[in-house]
Amino acid sequence: MEPMPRNDPPRHRRLRDRLGSHQTDNPKLARGDAANLLLLIDDDLHETAEAMSVIDGFLTSALRLLSSTDVSPQALLALCSSDDVMERMDTLSETLGLLRRRMGALAATIR
Repeated sequence: MEPMPRNDPPRHRRLRDRLGSHQTDNPKLARGDAANLLLLIDDDLHETAEAMSVIDGFLTSALRLLSSTDVSPQALLALCSSDDVMERMDTLSETLGLLRRRMGALAATIR
C-alpha cells in the first residue's frame, strides 16, 4: 500500500467537509413526503460535521500536547477544561441518534 501524499487532506477531513456543505438533491428522494425529512437529515449532517470539527481540534491539541516537551499539569488541565468540547460530544451523540432514526423513517417513506 502506497503512502498518501503529504498535500492530500486526510480522508476524515474530506468527509467532514462534505458533510458540512452537503445538500441532498437525489431525484429518487425528492418526493413530497420525504422533503421535510431530507431537510432535517441535512441539518443533522451539518451539525455532526461542526461537532466533529471541534472534537478533532481537541484531539489534535491533545496529541500535540502529549508529544511536547513542555507538557505540564496546567497545560493538561487547561486542555480538558473546555466546556465546548463536552457540549460538542453531547451534540454529536444526539445528532447521530437523530440521524439514525430519521434515516430509518426515510427508508420507510421511499419503499
